Amino acid sequence: MHASFSSISKFIAVVATVFMVACTDPDQCSDRPALRPTTSLPLLQTGHPPVRATYETVLAAFNQHTIPGLKVSGVNQGIDTSMLLIELDNRRFEPSIVTADRVNTGLSPVDAMRSGSYGVLIGSSFVSAGNPLIPVGLLRKRDQVLSELQIHGYTRILGLTPHGLGVIGHRVYERDLFASALQLGPGIVEQGELDISERDLTRPRYFRSFVALCADRTILGATIVPMHLRTVGAQFLRFADASHLQCDEVVNLAGDRETIIAVSSDAGVTFLGHSDHARVAMLKFTNTP
Repeated sequence: MHASFSSISKFIAVVATVFMVACTDPDQCSDRPALRPTTSLPLLQTGHPPVRATYETVLAAFNQHTIPGLKVSGVNQGIDTSMLLIELDNRRFEPSIVTADRVNTGLSPVDAMRSGSYGVLIGSSFVSAGNPLIPVGLLRKRDQVLSELQIHGYTRILGLTPHGLGVIGHRVYERDLFASALQLGPGIVEQGELDISERDLTRPRYFRSFVALCADRTILGATIVPMHLRTVGAQFLRFADASHLQCDEVVNLAGDRETIIAVSSDAGVTFLGHSDHARVAMLKFTNTP
């Protein structure tokens, strides 16, 4: 069933809202940078029935941002396949892993984007099913190990190098190989080939986020509807082929409620996902001159 024009208009009015983040303790917040005008697009707007963000609404919100080296695009193949894609020129963006100052306290995307620098945020790292503020698998930030590698678990290591991002298998990872790294997975695409079996299509769909390494650029993606990983990979490879891109690695981040993607520019900040839900770790790409 297609949503009526009036229901879509009401949804846009709800989610495309400019808000200020309150500070209840002036002594702690006097030096806290103000957040620029913000558009928040929840992946799923609660109600009866619940309403999902539409592909058109999401692309319109993110296309308001103009940053050198950033391009907004997407894939839309109907109600079961819809993804936002943000292409970043590797020469223009510097990646980093962002976490809270204290372990197991969590950092919200709103606070992660509060600095004055422009860029893109994507999340998240994997966490314990019993406690969303306990990391699972390798989490290393500036040579400090916040969580140890798990041999039996997520199969890919996304690491930061002086030349950008790199992805390797978790079994060949060596300590101190990366100053900062996240254990993620599975590898949706490995060495340019789809690496998710058809069995995935029998499992539940979830909201997904992912990082793709494509020669001179990095592509960050988030699904706008719940999707299977195999469908994400197949549709992404079709997009890459049509765009004449060589993408060797596409790695899955923690999905569902952990999914977040955000862009900050002169136009303000736009979030897709739960912007106030604290995460253990996220990836931030800061625009450089």
